Amino acid sequence: MAIETDLLKALGGFDPIYNPGGFEDVDICYQARAIGRKVIYNGYVRFIHMVSHTFGTFNVLYVPLRNKYVFLRKHKPLLIPICAILDMMRNRRSS
Repeated sequence: MAIETDLLKALGGFDPIYNPGGFEDVDICYQARAIGRKVIYNGYVRFIHMVSHTFGTFNVLYVPLRNKYVFLRKHKPLLIPICAILDMMRNRRSS
């Protein structure tokens, strides 16, 4: 993830509620879009993420699920219209 320092500061930095990690980058992107900034996704970028090195063996399952739940609760108002659009697209394909 690449982000301008001034923008990261303006958004208040990464939300500590996601600590020890997971979804804080997606959260920042949603916040940036909410204030009209452009977010670009590059599907060709690949990397190796050593999850167990970050979370340890127990938290490797718990932390991502917890943070996904926190993210969904935090951004529910933004996600409802997106989910509705995706459902409509899915329904058009199946008919």
